[in-house]
Amino acid sequence: MNLRRFFVLPLAAAAAFQSLAMAQQPADPASALLPVNYRVTLIHRDGEKTLGELSTLTCSPNVMVDGTLDASGILVAGSRIPIIGFVRGTMRDENGVIVFAYTVGMQMPVPTQVVSTPAAGATTATIQYKDVRCTGTLHMKPGKSYEVFQTGGRTFSLCVTPESDK
Repeated sequence: MNLRRFFVLPLAAAAAFQSLAMAQQPADPASALLPVNYRVTLIHRDGEKTLGELSTLTCSPNVMVDGTLDASGILVAGSRIPIIGFVRGTMRDENGVIVFAYTVGMQMPVPTQVVSTPAAGATTATIQYKDVRCTGTLHMKPGKSYEVFQTGGRTFSLCVTPESDK
């Protein structure tokens, strides 16, 4: 089972990564902004049924959003445990086409231990989350939805839509 993994970097390596990240920052942050605001949406479906969506509005080329993707989640010990989804990536506008380098996915709740105590009328459960994700790069036509990931009958689509100032 692919459960969360934590890595510890030596201080020298962490400093090197921070220096590299700082060197990649543009001298003028405003020059790195996209020409318009975009709504980035992750849509989670089971067949034709939409289970949930995540979205964010940004003009930054850097995108990061996570939250409850499917509130109905899975039923464990009489309680619904939500599915958490996420989108991370960078976008750039190339003559009206969005180039989006992304990672999308979800964190599925996985019951690892369920204990029932009939005399007390209680059930307790221990939950861990399994990461399910994919990474890629797309040339996206603004407003068009792209199915980027399928797993276990579920599909994940990305849509990047320009939003006008209202």
